[in-house]
Amino acid sequence: MKKLVLIFITTIAFASIKAQSSHNADEQFYSQHYDEILNLFNEECPVLEYSDDKNMTFEYGLIDLDGDGINELWVRETTGENEAFFCRGNGKLEIIATTWFKSFASVSGNVLCAEGPAGTGAFFSTYYVIENSTIAHHASDLQQCNLNSKISHECEYDGNEVSWKWFKKFKATFAQKFVAPENNDWQPLDKLRNN
Repeated sequence: MKKLVLIFITTIAFASIKAQSSHNADEQFYSQHYDEILNLFNEECPVLEYSDDKNMTFEYGLIDLDGDGINELWVRETTGENEAFFCRGNGKLEIIATTWFKSFASVSGNVLCAEGPAGTGAFFSTYYVIENSTIAHHASDLQQCNLNSKISHECEYDGNEVSWKWFKKFKATFAQKFVAPENNDWQPLDKLRNN
């Protein structure tokens, strides 16, 4: 019995050390790309570009969206209003998605969805399939409602135009309900700069 308990404790300790090692490697990678992260976030998030609030503070969390043992980076304004998700597949920084104002992100397995308003009478939803810590596929739908209350859809998959019927079928393949991504270990973003 003592031998089984010792094996169990050793296994848990090894898994914990391995997870912490991965966490540190991910933080080190994102730390090396700190300025690039800020530039990409600012380019992709229009609220940041036009904001007069120079006192916005940001925090980050690491989250493994695709379960490959490599953490993606989640950066958000401390109010939770503006967010960005980054990945580091193939040793290269890539921005996955940003959310701002009344838009939001949700996840289902290895799929991250960002959706929200896109101007008067318009709504966007974009799906990013994350595999091996990089964007494997990207699908988007821009819904627009005209004055006659007719809704039109502009849909794309991996940069190619697709029909609304195809896009609906694509969305339906994600059987799990989309939920808000979670991270309970938020750190001040400046910690990355100093890492």
